[in-house]
Amino acid sequence: MLLGSTKQWGGAAPRPAPVRPAKTLAGSALEWCCLGFVLCLIYKLAVLGVALLAVMALLGLFSAVGTRFHYSVTGFFAILYVALATVTAFQVSPHEGLYRASQFFLLLFASLSVARHFSRLPPEQVQSFLRKLTVLLVCVLMHLVIYHLSIHHYTGWKTLYHTKIVLSFLPVLLFAQEDQIRARWGPAVWLLMLGAFAGIVLVSGERKAYAVLALLFMLSNAKPVSKILVPVAALGALAFFVIASPEDNYVRGRVMSVFEMQRQATMEELYAKRDIGYHSDAIRQFVNRNAREQFLAHPLFGLGATGYQAWATKQFGGMNNYGLTSNVHGEINRVPVENGIAGILVALCYFFCVTRNVMRHVRAKGGLAAASRDKLPLYVLVFMLPFMAAEALNSLMLAIILLFGFHAAALGRNLAPRLLSPEKRSKAAP
Repeated sequence: MLLGSTKQWGGAAPRPAPVRPAKTLAGSALEWCCLGFVLCLIYKLAVLGVALLAVMALLGLFSAVGTRFHYSVTGFFAILYVALATVTAFQVSPHEGLYRASQFFLLLFASLSVARHFSRLPPEQVQSFLRKLTVLLVCVLMHLVIYHLSIHHYTGWKTLYHTKIVLSFLPVLLFAQEDQIRARWGPAVWLLMLGAFAGIVLVSGERKAYAVLALLFMLSNAKPVSKILVPVAALGALAFFVIASPEDNYVRGRVMSVFEMQRQATMEELYAKRDIGYHSDAIRQFVNRNAREQFLAHPLFGLGATGYQAWATKQFGGMNNYGLTSNVHGEINRVPVENGIAGILVALCYFFCVTRNVMRHVRAKGGLAAASRDKLPLYVLVFMLPFMAAEALNSLMLAIILLFGFHAAALGRNLAPRLLSPEKRSKAAP
């Protein structure tokens, strides 16, 4: 056969393609566990989520016997970041420390298992998994929309567990498949799909999704003219929406809050607010102000993981209905109060290493002109920044920090041979 022949027109034998192991039954089980774990995090099924983590960790341990793990500075800072966010709960109490340490080790071993599995898969199988994840999140999005419409919440879709996360993460998967969608169904279908999703995001009132969607579009493979005309048209439509909406409209308030400086509410004002759950900005400002004060009181190592929440419970116990004992939102606020200056340094090192590897990867693939699937790491980074800047720390965020850190470390290893001289490259080859 021509493609399988060892002779070419120049007489040179072709270089054999790297042999990748076929996906095993354990690998397939691991992928389905990943999808199930995502559902558990979205719908807050804690017990089932822990069970799936344990299964993923065990699958990884059994399949990793005799496997060589590569050391990476990026992976090290990812592990250290998550360790500080969990294990330091021993500063609060032994019971809390044991609970958070168990969480850390389960997440660590499960994430290592997932990272190792996907690093061995050929690109087409990775794309197949991403398509399954996309379909899953589209189903969650449909549930989110139908549920809120059924209870007559036509704006402000935040009452169904943690399903609002799909509004920020689903665009990452959609833009990563932009080239495939355009080639299969045409640019008109792609723009229609993007417009429909943008409308859903607008009425949802999820500001993080506003930022993610806008940034992803500007980094996408759209034509330069579209990157000028579409934002202008979107801003015009947004201005019309704000002007036409009544002043007490929830989405109008969310949009205007981006441009307005809000005064920090006092405790008495928080008590007086009705439907305090829809005034999350006031609660976050109150909590973050207290967190900054506690950081100044414990600057080196902070209060430990969950330390602020323990302190707030002692200070404002019995007032949970007002959200005064809620955890700190945003890593820029949580890291200083819980881990102090030590945590700030680790977080900065993590983001520096991750960003450096991602930017080198994108540049090697052709920059912003690269294929959409090659820009997936950049899109995930764009998602992580507003997500980690505004959300409270949870298992989903910890898993993303670990997995993306391991993926960025793999990107760095893949780029390393290109930076070597031909002599050193041949020695580094397996």
